[in-house]
This record gives sequence, structure tokens and C-alpha cells, in this order.
Amino acid sequence: MADAPGSVDAAPETLSGLAWRSGVACTDADDFADWRDRDVDVYLTWVNRGNWAEIRNPDIYGAISHYHGQPGQVSGGIGMLPENGAGNFADCADGDYDVYFRDVGTAMVAAGRGDAIIRLGWEANGDWYVWSIGSGDPADYIACFRRQVAAIREAAPNILIEWTMNKDSHTGSRSVADAYPGDDVVDIVGVDFYDWWPAYPDAAAWNVDLDSTQNGGPRGIGAWLDFAVSHGKQLALPEWGVADGGGGGGFDNPYYIERMYEFFSENAAHISYEAYFNCPHGDPGVFMVCPESHNPSAGARYRSLYSP
Repeated sequence: MADAPGSVDAAPETLSGLAWRSGVACTDADDFADWRDRDVDVYLTWVNRGNWAEIRNPDIYGAISHYHGQPGQVSGGIGMLPENGAGNFADCADGDYDVYFRDVGTAMVAAGRGDAIIRLGWEANGDWYVWSIGSGDPADYIACFRRQVAAIREAAPNILIEWTMNKDSHTGSRSVADAYPGDDVVDIVGVDFYDWWPAYPDAAAWNVDLDSTQNGGPRGIGAWLDFAVSHGKQLALPEWGVADGGGGGGFDNPYYIERMYEFFSENAAHISYEAYFNCPHGDPGVFMVCPESHNPSAGARYRSLYSP
């Protein structure tokens, strides 16, 4: 659809007033908007995934209705398989779980978010979720993804499906592109792109990684953009942020904030949305820029760039 929010032809209509849609995860959206003096376009959230009962009811603990009355769009991470191990790609590909994902669509419509973005099985090219692709043949993963999308759309035809990968793949010698499930079931290509593994302390590090590939698939942020555009999709950066003390070379890094902001500005026509990961996960404050006490240099730079 030429004018869908996930297409490269979509004209940006933003609450933030930016040329692209800008959001946040974890922090109260109104507080974050007040801090940066710009409204929030997208609210990033995650649905509990311990078992099928949690996955099939994405609002079971208020993950969706928490944003009731907020004018922006919800982007929800929904697991493809439950963490208790009661599922696999092969059975999913055979349709065994279709009913659960029809329920997902029904619940999103009931919560008033039938136009939400669903980040289905995010970061599947990592090795930390039960729905990880691994290094083998991704055929069952692809078939499962396609079945789940069909089931969701049956109940919620206006839902947008985002295929979200980690910037670095843990798929052996196989390219992440081999696991792409198809243009017909993907509305938005997404990549989670933090300032670690590697970090970007200066122009040399940023430029080296910008258009880098991994096993023939995208790795750098420029390569991920090229991949999205080649499929006629916009690129989302649903999780990005500094990682001071989080390992992988991350630190309180205003340079990374600047380069990400420049990337969004220069490629606004191809950006679906971005959401800063302002979450107190792991060591408290590792990722947070608001309040600025956690990462004072990065926080101050974010606010100076985003403030009107």
C-alpha cells in the first residue's frame, strides 16, 4: 500500500514535529515529552511471553491499555514462542498455534490499538530468545512467521508487522537475509541498534561499521537501511541507546547520539520511526538519558538536539 506508515512513500505526520516519527520505551511518555520539549509519536512496549496464555492476550498485564488515550502509535514486541518451552517452529508452521495469534489480533482491536505495530519475534537473529533462528535452515522459522502474521491479520487487518532483527547476527555462517519472511508479510523492517558490540566513540568507528555486512547480510546501520529500501520498506530503529557500563565498549557517548540523530534527519523519508530505549534494565541507568543523571553527556546532547 503506497501510503501505509511502513512504506517508503508515506508522508510523515508527526506529533513530535520532527521529519520522522520519534518515540520512547519504558519511560512515561508525557514525562519524556516534557523533558525534551517534544511530543512522542510512538510508545514502545513488550508483551509478557512466559506461556501461551500471556502471548495470546497481549494486554494481560496492561501492556497495551496502559497507553489508552495517548494519541501516538503503540509498537509492541510479541514473542513467537513462549519462554516455558511449550512451542517450536515446526508445529507453528503446521498451524498448531494459529488460534493464539488470531487472539492477539482480536485483543489488539479490543484494546483500541488495531492499528498498532507488532514487532513479531524481535531479535530472532540473536541467541537469547526461545524463538532464535539459530544457524540451521530457517525454513520453519519463515513458515511460522508467515502463519502468525496471517492469523493476526485475520482478526486485525490494520495491524502493521515489523520484522525486527539485532544489528549483529548470531546465526553462524548464515546471512540474516536468508531468514527474511517475505515482503507480503512484512510492513516495516526494524533493527535494534545500541552503542555497543561495537560502540561508536568517533567518526572512524562509525564510518567503518556504517555500510558493513555480515555473511552477505546487513550489519551496519546504512546496510540495514539499504536492505529495507531494497524491499520497498521503511526502516525502524525501535530500540537504540547508549550503554554506559553495559559491556561491549559502550559508555556515556554523546557522539553516538549525534550520529543517530543525523542518520534520522538525513534519511527521514525512509525512517518508519525510532524509539529511545530509556529503560532501567540491567545495571540501573545503563541506557537512560532521562533523567540526565544516568548518562549526563549523552542526555544533554539528546535534549539539545531534540528540543525545538
